Amino acid sequence: MGRCRSGFVSVLFSVILLFGIFAAPAGGAIFYDIGVKGVYEDNVVGLLSDRSSSSPTMGSGAGTSSANVLGAMGNGPGPGGGSGTGTPSYTGSSSEKNSDMSVDILAEFGASTRWGNNASLLFSAAAERIAYDEFTEFNMTAGGLTVGMVWQFGGGIAAKVSASGIVKRFEDPARDSTAYGAGLLLKEFLTSRFWLKQSAGYEQNEADSAFFTYTGKSVALGAGYGVTDRTTLFAGYSYLVREYDEPAGFEETANLFSLGLEWEVVKRWFLDLQYDRRASDSTLPETDTTGNIYSLGARYSY
Repeated sequence: MGRCRSGFVSVLFSVILLFGIFAAPAGGAIFYDIGVKGVYEDNVVGLLSDRSSSSPTMGSGAGTSSANVLGAMGNGPGPGGGSGTGTPSYTGSSSEKNSDMSVDILAEFGASTRWGNNASLLFSAAAERIAYDEFTEFNMTAGGLTVGMVWQFGGGIAAKVSASGIVKRFEDPARDSTAYGAGLLLKEFLTSRFWLKQSAGYEQNEADSAFFTYTGKSVALGAGYGVTDRTTLFAGYSYLVREYDEPAGFEETANLFSLGLEWEVVKRWFLDLQYDRRASDSTLPETDTTGNIYSLGARYSY
């Protein structure tokens, strides 16, 4: 526990330092998000304990945040991994459910600057800490950097291309890794209140153990509606597949259906409420699982 906590402090300090050096270009715009979220899962699966299948529909912005990438580039399972009574395996089990609560703390800082008439170049850095109550072997500290380009087209259409690098540290040192990835996001405002969002991502995760080294691919669809100027409802679906180095041919998949609400309580202060229904499976027998995830968070967004 202490190793990950001290790691989070170090990562956060580095993020703030990098922000001070890079995040204020002349004529650019600064953005940052700081938040905390409580999560209850009625069926913890080690593969997804890093929030890798989190809904990409959260928030109504143009998708410039690297926090989305940080959540999408998680570390993955070996075949099994649970070693005590009541401890969930990394792949999950169709015959046993293991519930737990966790806390997710995220801080992100970045800046963007105009690039031509309708494009912006962005840079951001983020640090994240996930801490479970019972299954502490899944605790994670991560820090990442993202560079990207955002285009604003006519008709309320926006597009983003990004590349990221992330360092992750777990209570289980075999999962410690570095990863890089790329993402594509499209967003369309059909009206001033209703938007659609589509995304695709790729990740190469190099872990200390070959059983946690994988290539990951994901796609997602989302929609949101501004009920009022301060309240947005959203729904989404995402699909994730990971192919592992060991054992040969091992693959894990996850489907996630999401519903949520974003409420700006006062200017720049938000409450986020979300429900996810998750179904995952792997090439190992009897590892198909389903579960429910409930989360409530508060954040400051600038």
